[in-house]
Amino acid sequence: MTFTQDILNLQEDPVFLINKKNIVTFANESAIQNGFVLPNYKDKSYYEVLRPFELISSIGLLEEGKAIKITYKERTYSLYKKTLKDADVFFMRDITNYELYQKAKREFIANASHELKTPLSVIKSVLDIAMEKENDEAMLKFLKKAKNASESMEELINDMLTLSFVESMEDNIKLEDYVDIKSLIQENLEMFQPYIKNKSITVYTDIEPISIKTNKKLLNIILKNLIDNAIKYNKENGYIKINVKKQNKLTLTIEDSGIGIAKEHLPFIFERFYSVSKDRAYKSTGLGLAIVKHASKLLKINIDVSSTPNVGTTFNLTFLES
Repeated sequence: MTFTQDILNLQEDPVFLINKKNIVTFANESAIQNGFVLPNYKDKSYYEVLRPFELISSIGLLEEGKAIKITYKERTYSLYKKTLKDADVFFMRDITNYELYQKAKREFIANASHELKTPLSVIKSVLDIAMEKENDEAMLKFLKKAKNASESMEELINDMLTLSFVESMEDNIKLEDYVDIKSLIQENLEMFQPYIKNKSITVYTDIEPISIKTNKKLLNIILKNLIDNAIKYNKENGYIKINVKKQNKLTLTIEDSGIGIAKEHLPFIFERFYSVSKDRAYKSTGLGLAIVKHASKLLKINIDVSSTPNVGTTFNLTFLES
């Protein structure tokens, strides 16, 4: 046994090596004890000595730098690969407790958000009634502030519920045939029409009639948030351009003539609760683009952003598996 193998045997996580001929040349004690590699693995192909079948089928699919989840004996593991000159090293990390924590966190956020919606609706209704009957200007001003605060809270709750829904799709994403991109965009534009009209925004569309296999709910969440941003951060009498075309890959571009994003903010705009503008006229929960990023990752959509302050912002989406 080599010095490297001695070191790998000290690892608590399962580790095994497969050479270029698909032969398992080494497995540490953890890999054998946890049942991923049979004890008599020497000089045998990996599909003979690896367990379970989910692990065997993942070996050929795994790309370096990425991870695949493996469930075995009621435990969840992440499988990673490192390519060496003569072999591939596979590392497995037990992430069961982390997965349970993430699930509990999602459930707590979803339940708390649902529980907050009912009393918030009551508060908004009471404020509406009070504003209708109040004649004192000073008191009316305070009531309007309370109403604005309740609307901001409602928006935050809705975004938290949306984010919780997107996260819940990670292990159970379903693709649907023939989602009409043009129809989905038009539905969103119609929904936002009052806000578009209120700002006198002109919308230009150049959309090829394309249907793709995707998850309609997740794609709709992406479009809704990006179009909402293009309106919210736009100028009076501004424009929005939406283009969809397919050459090698399907691309969707949403361009606006809004306030833009400074260069130093661009690396952080997809982080949760990150808000670029401090202007109250552009109030935001800071979750919209985080939701877009998460949903795009699930649908294998790459997002590029370019922006110039006081000129506008362009989001370019490339569907990697269209």
